Amino acid sequence: MADIDLAWENYAKWEKDQNELSKMKEIRTKTYKILEEIVEIEDKFQEALEANSLEKINEFIALVKENTALSFVKKLNYIERILAEYPSEVELWRTYLNYLNLEIKTPGQLYKYYRRACKCCIEEIDLCRKYLRILSKISVEPQEFEGIYLFIH
Repeated sequence: MADIDLAWENYAKWEKDQNELSKMKEIRTKTYKILEEIVEIEDKFQEALEANSLEKINEFIALVKENTALSFVKKLNYIERILAEYPSEVELWRTYLNYLNLEIKTPGQLYKYYRRACKCCIEEIDLCRKYLRILSKISVEPQEFEGIYLFIH
């Protein structure tokens, strides 16, 4: 009888392992697919930067914004990486801020992004005006308003 019990235990373990194996194959397949998508996006990101063309960069940003597989944070990360390469490019900041305005509804979160845009694009009065409008909607320290003068003069 001991042999039958041992055979049953081994069979039960084998069945369990087969169940786990199919689950692991499924997880591996999903993970591989996600990694392929990430590599593809990274390749397109590098191509856009290497092209040194705002048209290519804007195409990439549009692709990222439309990609439903990417989280909001990952989308911001790509755009932030582009802005790190082109910090004073006004049109890129406008695209970024327009996207943020759609996704982030609270002025309390938006004002930091506008502040950075104003610091990077100091001659762009329109950005500073929008920044001031956002500041007027939230409670900020008076130093924030005084700092605007430094951006535009």
